[in-house]
Amino acid sequence: MICLGIESTAHTFSCAVIEKKQKNGKILSDVRKIYRPPEGEGIHPREASRHHIENSSVVLKQCLDEAKIKINDLDMIAYAGGPGLGPCLRVGAVVARSLSS
Repeated sequence: MICLGIESTAHTFSCAVIEKKQKNGKILSDVRKIYRPPEGEGIHPREASRHHIENSSVVLKQCLDEAKIKINDLDMIAYAGGPGLGPCLRVGAVVARSLSS
């Protein structure tokens, strides 16, 4: 069984592919891009979500390439639904739902 996991709760957009055979799982890839606000400032949810939108396709492609799989090889897709920053969480949810349809 092969699972794609998507994380977008706050400042990081990441994807990982895990393959489970019997009892143990193996990480096939783990790719991330981190939103870094200006020095001395906190995370601005809208800017972080814009970062996630701009980087999601690059992170996903690199993740699948490193795992040496195609989208159709996935058995399931999981994403972080919370807690987190609403605009950032929505990006992960939209990516997961669009891939699964």
